[in-house]
Amino acid sequence: MLLMPPFFFRDGIGDEGIFRFYAALIDQIGEPALRALLYHIPGASGVPVRPPVIRRLVERYPRTIVGIKDSGGDWGYTEELLRRFSRLAIFTGTETHIHLALQQDGAGTICGLGNVIAPLLRRLFDAPDITERRRLIPLIQKTDSMMSRGAFIACLKAWIAAETGDAAWSRLLPPMAPLPAVEAARLAADFRAFLNETD
Repeated sequence: MLLMPPFFFRDGIGDEGIFRFYAALIDQIGEPALRALLYHIPGASGVPVRPPVIRRLVERYPRTIVGIKDSGGDWGYTEELLRRFSRLAIFTGTETHIHLALQQDGAGTICGLGNVIAPLLRRLFDAPDITERRRLIPLIQKTDSMMSRGAFIACLKAWIAAETGDAAWSRLLPPMAPLPAVEAARLAADFRAFLNETD
């Protein structure tokens, strides 16, 4: 399970509160087979999962806590996790950090762009050295720029709808809204051309 920290009541939540939240959750689940990834995504949760909390959780639940998904976008923090928690599977959620994480025995990525550029990310993983991996980064950055023309989820879904021919993909749950039809068509045309160039 990917476990996000508490996010609704943010004021005054420190390391102790985050630790207690995770401990209560794991204890209440009460399942020995549970394997959990801690989810550091402060941009969405407003609450960081810091190394002291991770250390305490790993010590208390050594079989349960198996990794961390770091979606903070700060390479320095990801690098600290890789250095301090080598026993854990460290995944980056930032596509442009994948090559750096792989160089330091990171587990890989759990990322949004994997939905639309899986073959390109596979090439990144299979590249024989850091030089080849760095060569692919501008392509990943270009993808990220295209899928960030509007709200990221709306852009991803607009492309999948266009690619599959299934308009249902473009539906989003409130409060998110789909891209306007003109923008969705332009994104689809531009992204299709980009993928043809990268083949």
